[in-house]
Amino acid sequence: MTNPQDALSFDLVLPDLKAKTTKQVFQELADHTQRMVGTPKSFLFDKLWEQEKRQSSAIGHGVAVSHARLPRLTRPFIIFTKLPALVDFSSADGELVDMICLVLSPEQEGPAYLKRLSFITRTFLDQELCHDLRAAQDVNDIRSALQQKSIRQQAA
Repeated sequence: MTNPQDALSFDLVLPDLKAKTTKQVFQELADHTQRMVGTPKSFLFDKLWEQEKRQSSAIGHGVAVSHARLPRLTRPFIIFTKLPALVDFSSADGELVDMICLVLSPEQEGPAYLKRLSFITRTFLDQELCHDLRAAQDVNDIRSALQQKSIRQQAA
């Protein structure tokens, strides 16, 4: 996604990330994404975990949007995962998290970084999309839910 107005697409979808704690979520995300983004697992985990300790990535309604800027990235990566068990992300609304969007961006990226985060956060505030994503059984269902969201946006 180079333009924030583009339909949301994921570089990686993990439909069943097994983790019971917030820390385990970030360990698993780092493990699954390290080769794709060319960043060592430990560096990626440390970056994500430090940010999470400073401020929860939970945006409410069972969704978290975590993000990091990484030095060697040449383009952004967006990863989506569903959790089979609810995890406490210390959300302001008190709801446990079952869906996470991870946004990894180039360190030198300017305003596009903030526009992307804003777009993704607004997208995940759409309760119809969240319902469809929660009902999705596999990667194809998840991508179909995103496509339907894009069609609804274009029709509006």
